[in-house]
Amino acid sequence: MQPNRILFVDDEVNVLQAFRRTLHGKFNCEFVSEASKALQLLERNDDISVIIADMNMPKMNGIELLKIVKDSYPVITRIMLTGNADLMTAVNAVNEGNIFRYLNKPCPNELLIKTIKSAIDHYNLVTAEKELLEKTLKGSINTLLEMFSMINPKAFSIQNQIKKYSMKLLDFIGIKEKWKFEIAFHLSQIGMFSLPPELTDRIYANAIISGQEKEFYRQHPLIGKKIISNIPRLSPVAAIIGAQFMDYSEFNHEIERQNEVIIGAQILRIVTDFVYLLNSGISKDSAIQKMQSTKNIYNEQLLTKLSKLSSEKQEVIYKTIYVRDMLPGMVLDQDIKAKNGLVVLKRNQELNLNIIATLKSFNEGIGIEEPVRISFFL
Repeated sequence: MQPNRILFVDDEVNVLQAFRRTLHGKFNCEFVSEASKALQLLERNDDISVIIADMNMPKMNGIELLKIVKDSYPVITRIMLTGNADLMTAVNAVNEGNIFRYLNKPCPNELLIKTIKSAIDHYNLVTAEKELLEKTLKGSINTLLEMFSMINPKAFSIQNQIKKYSMKLLDFIGIKEKWKFEIAFHLSQIGMFSLPPELTDRIYANAIISGQEKEFYRQHPLIGKKIISNIPRLSPVAAIIGAQFMDYSEFNHEIERQNEVIIGAQILRIVTDFVYLLNSGISKDSAIQKMQSTKNIYNEQLLTKLSKLSSEKQEVIYKTIYVRDMLPGMVLDQDIKAKNGLVVLKRNQELNLNIIATLKSFNEGIGIEEPVRISFFL
């Protein structure tokens, strides 16, 4: 395991040299003289545990730097070091950069070393808690969705498509802290499982539905939000799911503000409509053109990125295989029928371990018409 790395940022070279001498052999340190260089280093490395920044630096001061670090790398422990021991500087550093400690220059070596050790302990505690939370939640969510996949395979398949495109779009716009978004994208359709499967099939096929059925459908984000709101620490996830039907014109902030709820909801708004259009039978290009013809519904910046993303060439392989050879991630290119004529699974269903196990069991009993045509991406 790599030791925790400490990043010092100070425009005074002699100060950095003093830190280097004092901390040599005690910590794994990096020293840079500009805020921009610190951000470049953070962009290239994911093993920085603590950042210690001087307040008064040209171009970008310490508060501005630590605020960016807080927004882009929230688990990194942030410390302010300055020669200006005034109350307002301290208040701004706490409010804007949400700092862990505030140290005055010159800082005694013993106090600096003690503070760094405490900052490392804080970082390790936060990352361990975050890792435990993510693993626990992901495991629970995967189990929940595996159960739903058996109740409504089509809804589960649509959910997987939405998650896939949403995560690619998230990567495309450079979001680093992804776990809340991933959970939101994974559960965005959870409210759809409250609807009858025959209604969801018609909705996904873009068929005509009654006014009452449309109202049931419009409520699914709120149902999903209510379900997720009962899980501790997932309020942002619930908010993203609940806001997924909001048009771009309804938001008061631009995506550049980096508000996670706004970003997540706008991604879901675009990707969900895109996936629904694809499942109604039209091409990717036609779906994008149809969405681009509307006004104030989608964030144009994200829609442009989705257009570029959807135009990327992926080689699709089509094969006919037997149930025993099916693997997770394969997509059905035809309906699967039992030997008695019953449709077991419909075309475009993405296979997972539970579905494959069920098909194998079903095949041993009633029997399935084989081989089956499937597709997958290289």
